[in-house]
Amino acid sequence: MKILVISREIPPVPGGVAVFVHNLCVQLCHSGHHVDVLTQTRMEYDSIEESLPYAVYRYVTRRKLSSLAPLRRVFSLYYQHRYDVVFL
Repeated sequence: MKILVISREIPPVPGGVAVFVHNLCVQLCHSGHHVDVLTQTRMEYDSIEESLPYAVYRYVTRRKLSSLAPLRRVFSLYYQHRYDVVFL
């Protein structure tokens, strides 16, 4: 199953939401699912993503998730990968 997870925070950003999203994605990958994560751009954390079992896509915006930049990115990713599930 192809899954897109949309989250404002993923590790190494500290906090409970980031840890929850990371653990969820890792478990889904270990269960055999293809998982992609869409999150905000944070340049200082880009190098850590190479060791993750899931792909991380980023959008650039200064606003919250309700702006048009992430919405365009979601549609773009959806038409490229045809996800079965989108998890917000």
